[in-house]
Amino acid sequence: MAHTKSQGKTNQKSNRPGQRLGIKKSSGQKVTVGQIIARQVGSKYHSGLGTKLGKDFTIYAI
Repeated sequence: MAHTKSQGKTNQKSNRPGQRLGIKKSSGQKVTVGQIIARQVGSKYHSGLGTKLGKDFTIYAI
């Protein structure tokens, strides 16, 4: 009978790719209808004139 407990398997997680969030167009850049301006989790940035907020909080041009 063993006197010490056996070690568990190490949890080796693979490196996940990023979610590609953030500002896609900066101030002063021209955009066309439907272009994504910002991708975010939650409403960190609020939509203004000429933009709408998608269901995943993506701000896009209208």
